[in-house]
Amino acid sequence: MADKLKLSVPGKPEYLGVVRLAVSSAANAAGFGVEDIEDITIAVSEVCTHIFCSSNASTYEVSCEMGDNEMLISIDDIGEGENEELRPCFCLPVTSFFPEVYDPSISMILLNALMDEVDIFSCNGGDVMIKMRKKY
Repeated sequence: MADKLKLSVPGKPEYLGVVRLAVSSAANAAGFGVEDIEDITIAVSEVCTHIFCSSNASTYEVSCEMGDNEMLISIDDIGEGENEELRPCFCLPVTSFFPEVYDPSISMILLNALMDEVDIFSCNGGDVMIKMRKKY
């Protein structure tokens, strides 16, 4: 990967616009078309809104690696320097964001439809990392 953009974002919904703008600008700079940029933006919004803005995380990190005709987006609330072992997850965690109406399986269907690859990792402390790849 050639270029990397990294943001540390407060875990509050009002910062979602900043994340969307930064990620869509990075996708544009990487050479993605309008439809792919919209797919990436929707996927990032889904993850940030339903997982990180509604969890107990005070901050989360968004990184975008661009190059080789693809973009890898990582979104996590795993703090720097933590040595917890990551393990693969196969579903999105249930959050406190309207748990009676939020179905994480719908988000997984959406993410898999919009992105080429979606990997979810968690560790014992309940921290989550989601990696999404989009190719063009």
